[in-house]
Amino acid sequence: MLRITTALIAFFVLLASFSVGMCSGNDKVYQLKMQSFYPQSMAGAQKGFAETVEKMSGGRIKITFFTSGELISSPEILKATKTGMIDIGMGSGSYFSELTIGNIETGLPMAWQNAYEARVLWEELGFKELLAKEYEKHGVHYLAPNYATPYKILTKTPVNSLEELKKLKIRAIGGSAKMLSNLGVATVSLPLEDIYLALTTGQIDGVLFGGANEYKMMKFYEAAKFYIANPILDPIVDSYFMNKKVWDSLPEDLQAIITVAATEAGLKHYDPVWKAEYTLPDTLFEDVTKFSEADASKLTDGAISVWEEEANRSLENAEAVEMIKELNRMVGRLN
Repeated sequence: MLRITTALIAFFVLLASFSVGMCSGNDKVYQLKMQSFYPQSMAGAQKGFAETVEKMSGGRIKITFFTSGELISSPEILKATKTGMIDIGMGSGSYFSELTIGNIETGLPMAWQNAYEARVLWEELGFKELLAKEYEKHGVHYLAPNYATPYKILTKTPVNSLEELKKLKIRAIGGSAKMLSNLGVATVSLPLEDIYLALTTGQIDGVLFGGANEYKMMKFYEAAKFYIANPILDPIVDSYFMNKKVWDSLPEDLQAIITVAATEAGLKHYDPVWKAEYTLPDTLFEDVTKFSEADASKLTDGAISVWEEEANRSLENAEAVEMIKELNRMVGRLN
């Protein structure tokens, strides 16, 4: 499915570039500002998005790209895009307190287990259209999802079962912490900058933060060397969006270029992350363990109350959670 999608993207980019070639040399040049919530070290695909848009538009769109914190704080990216302080934003829905559906967009625990499932939810079950309507309420046009990283647990001792996990104290936040607590696992909420010290001093026994690539970058593997293969979520999903007035001012061919470039970048970001899940564990960790099917099923059972809590926040959230349930029925995790 990913190969087919990539081929379609290439086809539409070719069409867009043909339309650019038909344009006169007097076309307006749009100077746009964009900020990602990723730091420079993680923003390669987003920088590539800006470069692709300029190339495929024949220079009719020029994007000045900023990374995390350079213009505004990450939780303010949606508001800044709405007000026009920036023209294009790339961020995490869970950061935006005003976006009721944001936690669902980023990913509820056990909602999807690989990028293909996430794409089915977005592209086939109607979640992308629902998200677009919610973003539009905040004055922005939703462009595309960004498939970010798996969300897996790293521990200081080997964990082969849920019962063994219950003996440990795990750093976790948000819905995932609620799910683990539902299952009898002790959790601690810690900011990112405190995790390494907490692992090395024994304040916590494990961490839920990202995937193998993130654990390498943050050097958490130096203190915790056992990786649980079962994802709590895979992948976390971020988003590209654009000021609605600026979007509406663009001709259709430039809108098509931006949409295609954002879709491509959202897929490209995940490629090296996915590769790392297969190449890094053997060198970073002492062992990779996996829960039984019965324990994996218990994880989903523990997550459902978290889903329901989010569903109760709005009618749109309830609709989104029903889509997630439909996906999980399709793949056999729910009856």
